Amino acid sequence: MLKICVTCGLVLGTVLLAQMIGAYRFVSSDLVQREAQRETNRKIAAIEQMARVLGTQDTGELSEIVNETMRESPAQIAWLRILQLDGTPVATGGVPAEKLYSRSRIQQAIESHEVLSKFVNTPSGQVLVTARPFHPDLGPYGAAANREGLGSLSRPLIVEIAVYLDTVAAPFGALRVRVLTGSMAALALVIAMMVIGLRFGPYLRGKQLQQQADVARTVQLDLMPPVGSVPEHLDFAGACIPAWQVGGDFYDVYADKNGRIGLMLTDVAGKGLPAALLSSLIQGALRATSWTSGALMQEGAVQQLNDFLCARSAPQRFASMICCYYDPGTSTLRYVNAGHLPPILVHRRRNGTFSVQRLEEGGPVLGLLPGSFYPQGEDIVGPGDLLVMFSDGITEAENRQGEDFGETRLLETVCKNWDASTRTLCDAVLAHLRLFLGDLDPQDDQTLVIVRLQPSLNELTSDDLLAIGRSQRFGQESTELIYQ
Repeated sequence: MLKICVTCGLVLGTVLLAQMIGAYRFVSSDLVQREAQRETNRKIAAIEQMARVLGTQDTGELSEIVNETMRESPAQIAWLRILQLDGTPVATGGVPAEKLYSRSRIQQAIESHEVLSKFVNTPSGQVLVTARPFHPDLGPYGAAANREGLGSLSRPLIVEIAVYLDTVAAPFGALRVRVLTGSMAALALVIAMMVIGLRFGPYLRGKQLQQQADVARTVQLDLMPPVGSVPEHLDFAGACIPAWQVGGDFYDVYADKNGRIGLMLTDVAGKGLPAALLSSLIQGALRATSWTSGALMQEGAVQQLNDFLCARSAPQRFASMICCYYDPGTSTLRYVNAGHLPPILVHRRRNGTFSVQRLEEGGPVLGLLPGSFYPQGEDIVGPGDLLVMFSDGITEAENRQGEDFGETRLLETVCKNWDASTRTLCDAVLAHLRLFLGDLDPQDDQTLVIVRLQPSLNELTSDDLLAIGRSQRFGQESTELIYQ
């Protein structure tokens, strides 16, 4: 249906354009020439009338008639002259062009009562030159003088007048503008129909890809952990903001059958649908294993995932990942870092200061080096500690001054809002990041996960509590003091 409409519009526009071009040529050429011819005839008729009133063909009096006519229309008449049959000028006004007509041509025109017309280009513009027999109806005195041979000239005579076309065309200016405007509108319609016809296919394919991207975004959101899947006792918040409609960042959280909390964050190189597909593949592959069962299971699952990606994906489609699981019963966080920015475990001391530990233990990014080893790291977590996981789209986001948002600003926001819920903390960090970027759009996917880890104290033994206390004292001695 659209193709039919485009074709009809193209045909209609072409017809209108042809009509407008024809109308413009008619106004600019035919009407102007006709008006110039009418104006020329009026001038010649006026000269003949003046000669008839004076009843003379005397050279001096004819020159006065010519000069008076030139004075009346100086901007309209280029030249005016009266010639004998051999081309000898009898009276001349203005600067005429070279001889335009031969004697034989003039004689032929006189015999056939023909009006000679020709367009001539002059330095002052184009003119219409008209030549026709000059035969004033002489009065009785002039006729008698002519019979007695007293007149100074012999018949016949030729009057030649050149009229500027620009001055004659002035009254048609508004009409020409309207016709020209119509021509431009018709041309615009033709071009628009051609562009629509040529671009309709790519546009339709683009809309189909857009719809597919919408579906992919919906699927990706569905794969994100819904609110109901987060364990009730876990204070958890996450956000994933793709730079494009879909992105390569992905996070997940769930509780296994033993009550351990599995957490993961993946960042695939690149953006768009390819990165989104690979991130979903990584999430599904890891979910299919029992990687939260122990160190060997976690290390083996990550190694198998790396070998799979090395064998099945292109080298440029590598991914970084952090996967960790928290055991509330022992207050232990075990993790493997596969080339990802180290997540931060933030602890608030009794004196109100904060210490951080970075989860760095692991191996290289996934999908580049087959056979890589990914050892598990372990940390003891204190009550209320915050685990902050993020992608490089957060800390490496640049403002107009070329400054990175950085880890410092991230931690500053977290520590200032320590007593708030993780959702409030997450929103505060993202709000700080938007303020930092100003009106700039994100250049990379932005993913942030914040979890407040609470041990199950009723399940802890005295040895576990002692281990937690030692870990906190160790943290005070070995980690960085950042805020007070």
